[in-house]
Amino acid sequence: MPTGYTDVGMSLYISLDFDEKYYTDGKSGYINYQNYPHFATRAQWAVDEYNTRSFVNDIWVIGAGWGWLVKEIRDLLAPSDKSKCKGIVFSAYEKSQSMAVVGLPDGAIIEMDITDYTFPDMDMAISWNFLDSIPSHNEAKATGICNKLINRATYQMHVICMSTNDPHADWYTAQGYNIKTRAYWRNKFDSVNFDGGQRCLLVNYETGNVSRKRSTDWISVTDLDIPTCWGRVSD
Repeated sequence: MPTGYTDVGMSLYISLDFDEKYYTDGKSGYINYQNYPHFATRAQWAVDEYNTRSFVNDIWVIGAGWGWLVKEIRDLLAPSDKSKCKGIVFSAYEKSQSMAVVGLPDGAIIEMDITDYTFPDMDMAISWNFLDSIPSHNEAKATGICNKLINRATYQMHVICMSTNDPHADWYTAQGYNIKTRAYWRNKFDSVNFDGGQRCLLVNYETGNVSRKRSTDWISVTDLDIPTCWGRVSD
């Protein structure tokens, strides 16, 4: 959804509006947005985590795109539980595609203004490359969104493009993404209450390494095998 292209030096900076152009012009990494195989892989991981922890309340996909992941998760849940998986999107176009193309019912995808970030209570909040799409010029907005997620989610996992150990970081930055260090994102979620039963996992998209919050610190984990997408989002 890039709009408002502006040449700055040798780079092309864009704003991310997640509109039709974002999914069709090829600059975002999408070529033919569809139900890529990695959505099913991600869904299986999410449902396994959900069931392992005996959760009974909602699982939310933050930055759900057209809702393919929401669909795949719902397909794995019992009929009586399908409505427990919902997605949050930030454009009317994404919501319209979730119904017209993906076939999700009204209410499965919630459109909200990212500046509001009034998220509901969640057993699980999961995202793939949502946090790195928050406008980099608005630090207060990034902090506010992270704080809201901390306050609402019992369990959260976010896959994020980070500048730490990512040779492609400059390219992502030039496309308008909010690429920060691992330390930056750990700091944003440092108030997660581990001793109160909360769980937070931050995944480096490039390396797959996981930052896991403990009582007073973070540790790096390399064997959780949380699925990213192993290359271009359209693979």
